[in-house]
Amino acid sequence: MLSLPSSLAVVGIVPGIILIVFLGVFATYTSWLLVKFKMNHPEVHTMGDAGFILFGPAGREILAFGTVVFAICATGGQLLAGQIALASLSDNKLCTMLYTGIFAIPTLICSFPRTFDGLSWLSIGSVCSIAIAGIVGMIGAGLHPEPGREFDIVQTTTFYNAFISVTNPVFAYAGHFMHVLSSAIPLFRPKKKQPLRNAS
Repeated sequence: MLSLPSSLAVVGIVPGIILIVFLGVFATYTSWLLVKFKMNHPEVHTMGDAGFILFGPAGREILAFGTVVFAICATGGQLLAGQIALASLSDNKLCTMLYTGIFAIPTLICSFPRTFDGLSWLSIGSVCSIAIAGIVGMIGAGLHPEPGREFDIVQTTTFYNAFISVTNPVFAYAGHFMHVLSSAIPLFRPKKKQPLRNAS
């Protein structure tokens, strides 16, 4: 969410809003597809399992490999962001690798819950913290505006910069369907009937 203003600055306000709205609708739709797929295949627990159903053994290996690569890159990006944040807050008083180690500890602790129930509670905290950070950022930008700023409807840019600006909202939506997915699946599951107990 905090990277979305940079996308608007690169491509302009109108293309940026269209892009953000489109990707939001697309992320919601794909979340709904995941819910339906999980309901039809309750034995699926990983992307590798889904790949096996869709494409056989080769699909399982390819999707499992892609999941591992995505997890490594996402974790690396998170550790890098934490390192930069801690270095900025402390005015670079410690080694940057030490900052990475400090941020790696809560990252490791938060990765322990491996169930949808645990991930749903973590995603609530994630969404709330991002929303608060976005609101604080908007308030700060409003109270201390940059002098000489310009408001562009459409911005001319290079393909490289436009591509990078598109990836910002893509990654902003990448993990936030987890709360929807983990909260929606229990709602659609048929409730098990409790066995009647004999009154004695």
